[in-house]
Amino acid sequence: MALIVINYFITKVHELEKIAKELDISTHCRYLAILCRTTTTEIKITLYYGYEVKDMDQKLFDLLYAAVVNRESTYEGVYYTGVKTTKIVCRPTCRAKTPKAMNVTFYSTLEDALQAGFRPCKRCKPEANGALGPDAALAAQVDTIIETQYKDKLTLSQLAALLAISPYHLQRTYKRVSGYSPAEKTELVRLKHAQRFLLESNATIAEIGEAVGYGSPSHFAAWFSNRTGISPTAYRNGQGGGDESDE
Repeated sequence: MALIVINYFITKVHELEKIAKELDISTHCRYLAILCRTTTTEIKITLYYGYEVKDMDQKLFDLLYAAVVNRESTYEGVYYTGVKTTKIVCRPTCRAKTPKAMNVTFYSTLEDALQAGFRPCKRCKPEANGALGPDAALAAQVDTIIETQYKDKLTLSQLAALLAISPYHLQRTYKRVSGYSPAEKTELVRLKHAQRFLLESNATIAEIGEAVGYGSPSHFAAWFSNRTGISPTAYRNGQGGGDESDE
């Protein structure tokens, strides 16, 4: 797969949709994979897109190999490292001696590596990447997006677009890993931050509501009361009970 790598920094989900439209990705490209890295204020979106050819593009290979050398978790559950000389497949973060680039082949799934004749590394155990394998890595990516964009309108379709998977697969996988849906997770995160803002800031109720995604003060107050059994004002004044946002 020959791929072109383009980096973007976005702060809103709709900006990614605009980028995809400008590049006409859905029409001209075989697939789109999106990986997210967060900072305090924005999300770095790396788009990998291209057409099928015999070998992996050198730029992408170099990117993946650098992650292996530095034992970065960026591609955990996304790519697996096959070592030709030992016929062992590892996770990108494996602590074993780093193989030479010429002896490495990357696979997008563990199954592909096993079918190619590689066996799982006994040290990093790629088959045991969390209780549910790559699904746990996907759920972690969803959590990262929600934690950084909880104040925006995050629909299931928007989350799925960010991760280049179908909404159905995202909903099913995330719920299987976490026990609740992405929408429920967003609600939990919003409530956690709302409670923190109410107790630790001097912002008005309206400002706090807007900060967690509710433009209407009355809508925020009704939502907060429904989730906690007490109004935002009463919670701020210390009349609340236990913290219902605990996960």
